[in-house]
Amino acid sequence: MILNNIADFTAAVPTTAGMEDFNDFSTYVKSAELWLKNNVLGKNLYDLVDDPEFADEELLRLCKSVIANHAYWDAIPFLDLVHTAQGFAVISAANKVPASKERVERLRAQCMLRRDSEVENLIEYLEQTIAWHEAWKGSDVFSEMYDSLLPTLKLFRRYHNIADRATLDKLRSAIVTVQNTWIADVISKDYMDALVESQKDADFTPADNVILHMLRDAICKMALAWGIENMSIVINTQGVVTMATTDYYVGAIADAARLKDYRNTYKKAGQAMLDKVVNAMIKNIVSYPVFAASEEYQVRITPGYENTTDSPMFSSIF
Repeated sequence: MILNNIADFTAAVPTTAGMEDFNDFSTYVKSAELWLKNNVLGKNLYDLVDDPEFADEELLRLCKSVIANHAYWDAIPFLDLVHTAQGFAVISAANKVPASKERVERLRAQCMLRRDSEVENLIEYLEQTIAWHEAWKGSDVFSEMYDSLLPTLKLFRRYHNIADRATLDKLRSAIVTVQNTWIADVISKDYMDALVESQKDADFTPADNVILHMLRDAICKMALAWGIENMSIVINTQGVVTMATTDYYVGAIADAARLKDYRNTYKKAGQAMLDKVVNAMIKNIVSYPVFAASEEYQVRITPGYENTTDSPMFSSIF
């Protein structure tokens, strides 16, 4: 285990200072480490960090912080309850007043916010530290994350603020769908594939960088349009139902009319930004040889072409 003692746990989560036995958390720590391996590090890098002789203190600190906050968030609902023959009882101390439900929920929410922040710091550290690129970038976890041009919460939030990493994870399928259909049908699949590979290798060309900000903004807006209804429903044994609660928030889901308005607004904003991307590339087409050689560009320069819903490049996913 990367995190294997109460001192490191308390260093990451100060409110655990009153806990003396690491075994109280070990089950949750194991689950948190599995989450970190499967969602951020990948198996090869996790195994390296898990070595007792591992010497990168900053990488260790970031991993332990992610693990501790995830584990504590997971553990909190169990920590003040005990199962007796008469049912569940609340554990209490004679000289302490039990925290209110609201304070406990705020603490759990803060654990998730802290975990997400440290995950972003961890990813940024891995991007900047060449020594770990081979182990990290060779993983399926890295490929799945960076197949999207909006791989991280920090990057997505440059274009639209969303609550947390769980929200981003729920949007990932919409991001990939939009990127590989609506967007790729316009800028070409070949150029989209080239951008994804350049992102993984951190070697965007100057021309790429000219349009990358606008392109990511378009993907973000269109993904929100495509995914906005999916964010408010869950499919279970009862069928398709609306969700009015999450782990952190309670509130009413937007009605159908408001969802439609949001969807249309994001779709139009995304399409407008995508038009800017294409116009920028066409004005300097020699700097975009992959797009220039594509069927999508050849169709555009064919006499009589109009950018309408009848265009061969118009996607019907919306």
